[in-house]
Amino acid sequence: MKKIRQDCFGYDLYNAQMNGSIFEKVWHNTRIRIITGLLDFSCGRILELGCNTGPLLITLFQKGYHPL
Repeated sequence: MKKIRQDCFGYDLYNAQMNGSIFEKVWHNTRIRIITGLLDFSCGRILELGCNTGPLLITLFQKGYHPL
């Protein structure tokens, strides 16, 4: 049985972003695009607090950053 990552409310943000309804996909992808557009990555270090099930963390790794 596949283990699904969930937050304390039983909701998996990453799974919703990848496999959810069209609303969930658009909402989560837009949210992450806005957040990453606002951040300044020039300092070289990123501390991701409260990463939930990792949708932002996974995106940062995919862009070549190494969050702490």
